Amino acid sequence: MDNAERAEKIYLFERDEKWIEALEKTFEPWHGKIGIINKYVSDINNDSNVTLDKFFANSRLNVVKADIEGMEIKLLEGGRELIKREGSLKLLLCAYHGKNDAETLKNMLENNGYKTQYSKGYMLYIYDQKFEEPFIRRGIIFAKK
Repeated sequence: MDNAERAEKIYLFERDEKWIEALEKTFEPWHGKIGIINKYVSDINNDSNVTLDKFFANSRLNVVKADIEGMEIKLLEGGRELIKREGSLKLLLCAYHGKNDAETLKNMLENNGYKTQYSKGYMLYIYDQKFEEPFIRRGIIFAKK
């Protein structure tokens, strides 16, 4: 929680209602600093979704950390302007949900001037006992300009 102490403002995006109360209780000590947004982060804007470009159109962003169940690519697609605009933006994105996510995320980020690296080691990705090659995948991709 050291990051919560240092941050000026933190936004958590969570669409699943059953998690909202738990998040509110977890982050109660930082009540004025944490904003819980009841939407998915995606590449479209509607009642359930918001893009990074729209949400942060008039504000700065320093860090994006996302484990959004395979929607990390859509997060980047909905944040194209933000990713170009923010020169010091750091991203930490899960790269194991989709079989090609690691390579796709790396290419998207590097094509926008980011330097990337993966977390050390690999993961055996099993979801609902469904195996899909490659079985061993990269974990997290880190990116910064």
